[in-house]
Amino acid sequence: MIGLHGTNDPASIGNRQSHGCIRMYNWDIAKLVPILPLGTPVEIR
Repeated sequence: MIGLHGTNDPASIGNRQSHGCIRMYNWDIAKLVPILPLGTPVEIR
């Protein structure tokens, strides 16, 4: 299982900096929170 989360370092997005999590812009995560309840399966293509 991996996590989707925002970051306070937008320059780090797209670079390997974590242990498998997917970092996104905070405003994008804010849009997803209401429509993706915790534990929702997400397929990354």
